Amino acid sequence: TGFQACALPILDASLIHLNRADSRGNGQYLGPDPYFDDLFLLAADKRFLSCEKLVPELTGPPQTFLVNRMMVDGVVETPNGAHFTSCVPDYDRDEAFQKEYAESSWEEFRAKYLAGSEADYQAAIA
Repeated sequence: TGFQACALPILDASLIHLNRADSRGNGQYLGPDPYFDDLFLLAADKRFLSCEKLVPELTGPPQTFLVNRMMVDGVVETPNGAHFTSCVPDYDRDEAFQKEYAESSWEEFRAKYLAGSEADYQAAIA
């Protein structure tokens, strides 16, 4: 038939970031395009979900519930966890940060943004 397929080994781990999640690992995506995040989870041995905000209960249209608890081994609240990319509608892509990254040497960028703690990083991008 001429059909070609590509097989890959299972991923060791997958980490995705969504807008909202509950503590059980159900995740909600509020943006316009759900990407392939659910498929990354299904293709991995260990699956982790970070989110902008942990909520007691997810509410909203069912089509926004991209991930269910059976697809997740762990969940963590990580505000700005998708920075410098977007997590619509919570925040847009940080174009100025991306430009600075592209124009900086690795050592300069690492020292300014990555050498410290998460709190240091959040303060640097604020």
